[in-house]
Amino acid sequence: MNAAIVLGLHGSLEEIITKAGGNIKKISEILLIEKYSRSFNKIFLLSHDSKNYDSILPSNCVHIRLKNKFFYFLFGWLFLLILIKKYNINIVRLVGASSLHTLFI
Repeated sequence: MNAAIVLGLHGSLEEIITKAGGNIKKISEILLIEKYSRSFNKIFLLSHDSKNYDSILPSNCVHIRLKNKFFYFLFGWLFLLILIKKYNINIVRLVGASSLHTLFI
């Protein structure tokens, strides 16, 4: 089984880690990704920014960055639908305010 997470994090990774007191394990989004990585074969992480989270992501997590916010907000739902069909994704989790637009699919 596969899963997709549509993620909206605000601030750089360094800022987020600093706010968490230097412990990345306290960040709820990271905890969620780790939980899903134990339960699913492959995780597709879809975000609208250019941040690189690869150093903290589990090995079975693929981060897809749609760097153009205009494209993300207009066609992100379509890209997500293509991922669902192509990789037989069983669950989609929306995290953060920037992912709310996909609720209107």
